[in-house]
Amino acid sequence: MKILFISFVLLSGVMLVLSSTFADEAEISKIMSAGTGLGANDLGDLAWDGQSFWVEGSGTLSNKVWGDGSKSTDWISYKNLEGFGQGSMTALFASGNMLMAAWLYYLKRGEETIPSGDGFSISFDHGYTWIHVPITKVFPDRAGFKYPGAYTNTYDITFSDNTLWCSTTSGFLVKSDDFGETWTNILPNSTELNLLNNNHHGQCVDAYGDTVWVGTFKGMNVSFDRGETWNEDNRFFWPEDGSGDPSDQWPGNFCISVEHKVVDGKNNVWVGSEPFYGLGVYGICHTDDNGKTWEYKTKSYNAWNFAFGHDGASSPAVSDSTVFAASDSGLVVSYDLGENWSVMNISETDNIYWETGRGVFGVLVVDDTLWVSSSDGIARTDDWGENWQIFKGLTRVKTLDTGSRNVGLSTMFDDSKTYAFPNPFSPKRQNQNYNRTKVQYALTNDARISISILDYSGRVIKKLISDKFRSGGRDYQEIWDGRDSENAIVPNGVYFYIIKTHKGDSARGKIMVFD
Repeated sequence: MKILFISFVLLSGVMLVLSSTFADEAEISKIMSAGTGLGANDLGDLAWDGQSFWVEGSGTLSNKVWGDGSKSTDWISYKNLEGFGQGSMTALFASGNMLMAAWLYYLKRGEETIPSGDGFSISFDHGYTWIHVPITKVFPDRAGFKYPGAYTNTYDITFSDNTLWCSTTSGFLVKSDDFGETWTNILPNSTELNLLNNNHHGQCVDAYGDTVWVGTFKGMNVSFDRGETWNEDNRFFWPEDGSGDPSDQWPGNFCISVEHKVVDGKNNVWVGSEPFYGLGVYGICHTDDNGKTWEYKTKSYNAWNFAFGHDGASSPAVSDSTVFAASDSGLVVSYDLGENWSVMNISETDNIYWETGRGVFGVLVVDDTLWVSSSDGIARTDDWGENWQIFKGLTRVKTLDTGSRNVGLSTMFDDSKTYAFPNPFSPKRQNQNYNRTKVQYALTNDARISISILDYSGRVIKKLISDKFRSGGRDYQEIWDGRDSENAIVPNGVYFYIIKTHKGDSARGKIMVFD
């Protein structure tokens, strides 16, 4: 049923003006029950359904429905919906009105913590309603198991010729030819699952026509008859006896991503590769002849996801030969089919930026817009990297100077004027998400900012910034890496910080360092 919808809708304290349009009851129900703003800051898979943009993170699914994504009212976010699974999403797919997500949670078995798949969630009406597909429907033979989803996780979903394909650990590959109603488990030249066979643990999948590529913990596999046969000649592994040489060009052994792009009539297949139990190579591997020959285009970067440029792009540097890879080193790009690579600088201002070398997970191209996701929000460029917007789904604070709130992306608020996160943090950790802390604050008007770090006795040990100009109307984060003015890591303990504007407005906070 369609009804004329002309109204003001109150969402999480934000007034939205919806123009005169025809909306169905499901859409109204969806809008009324959802929250605005980007639902998380630690973000993963990106998807484009042909009309709008989706991103998942921390068990939340966010849909950019209006604008450029810079305002909270541009986004609708969903969590704990009927039909959602447990834990967090590990894969996301969108096409037209169909959405599909895979789920992973952790269960305790004695002293052991086990990653466990919780099946899939599928929507056929653009996310308005969801159907949960339990793991026992995907694998009926596990219905009697105490832990049917143990170690059975899906990290990639693709759709080709009305078939859903999902790579899965403890299962290699599953497919559905009827949109998730029934499922078939496919094992490479085997009828029984062998958990000790690393090739039975699927990690990534790509499908087009009759061709299906599956990357596993052991290497790459390809079938040219829609998964019916997996010939020995079409498996690409490193020798298990360790006889492989680093100069060899086989992908893997741990293949974490696979995508294809047709260039000059050839299917160029790209694989993100990492070693597994000492076998294999870290890098980006490529073939354009269905696997007859392979070449590592770089051994400096890995790739969690790929995206591609196109001829006729708004930038003359971008063409069908442009390859983007979301890597542990940041967003890397090659403009010549992988012959040369560089890390793209993702920076909006001198304060709002992603640190050089920050790992990114998702990358997506929509026309001339490039989207990138990371554990520190999402970034967008409409000119192929010349200018960026960075969006973060953080808890926002009152402004230092007036105590008001800026209009921004998140609708999560704190009553204080500052906080630090993560807190506590550990400067000696390798993971850059936890080895530094960020001091959050906001301004209504332009100001010059100074921030000092003090030890427990009140002694200034570090001037984080001094008389730095910051524009009004924005939220900011300043990074402290746990080092003092002499660049030495500070001892464990409680530290304080003071933020001051040139007009005398100030706020204080506490930080704990713990290694």
